Amino acid sequence: MSTRIDDPADLGAPEPGEPSPPHDQTVNGSGGDGPGTDAAQPAKIAIGLLGFVLVAWFMWNACLSFAYYPDWYGNSKVLIGLLALVVGVGGAYFLFFFLNMLIEGLPGRVSRALMPYAFLAPGYALIGLMLLYPAVQTINYSFANADATEYVGLENYREVLGSDGFQSAILNNILWLVLVPAVTVFFGVIVAVLAD
Repeated sequence: MSTRIDDPADLGAPEPGEPSPPHDQTVNGSGGDGPGTDAAQPAKIAIGLLGFVLVAWFMWNACLSFAYYPDWYGNSKVLIGLLALVVGVGGAYFLFFFLNMLIEGLPGRVSRALMPYAFLAPGYALIGLMLLYPAVQTINYSFANADATEYVGLENYREVLGSDGFQSAILNNILWLVLVPAVTVFFGVIVAVLAD
């Protein structure tokens, strides 16, 4: 003979569609509901910060050595490429490892609030370094002389806009932008109609 329970609340189970309560409320590896549950862990913070700085310093200097001292690597572009790959991938792993350690060492509420941003920040920093900084620097250099030693104002723009080569290049680009999509769509429509 079996007993039927109609109300899931009788078993302490959540209603269908309701999230289940968390079973383990520990934060930062401290156990229980004691006073240390939400406390900062200075050792983790120090190791994480020191590790992050040392890895970033090593990666920076390794990349500079690839560029400025290729003779250290036998002037082998293949070797430099492989080492750059190892330094880049391995360095990224260790950067995130130490960053994670640093964030986990913070008090629980701060740690949970910063965790998503901590993992997005390096990506945004690289985008800024690799895309935004060169764009801003290019605009800056466009107002300088050929050696970038002094500013010449709009002289570079006057010279470029007045040259026949630039005007020809602009015309070719406009023709390319108008004709290629138009011809491609025209032939695509013909193929579609014939296939139908």
